[in-house]
Amino acid sequence: MNFVIYAGVKLFTLFLLMLAGGVFLKALDRLIFPEIDFAAELERENGAVAIVVAAAIVAWAVALALVLG
Repeated sequence: MNFVIYAGVKLFTLFLLMLAGGVFLKALDRLIFPEIDFAAELERENGAVAIVVAAAIVAWAVALALVLG
């Protein structure tokens, strides 16, 4: 039972880190790539941009999860 609680807490933490990564990328969107509007590209269903943004969010969350333990 303790493992289930531990795993649930870890998954919830990973979800929160992914959410924070998405907010972080959204906030720095104009600073990092001023020539690309990620929100507009995602609204036009540009698959390449969606994959890059999703990969960045997941990588950010996994890296933070590994660092924070």
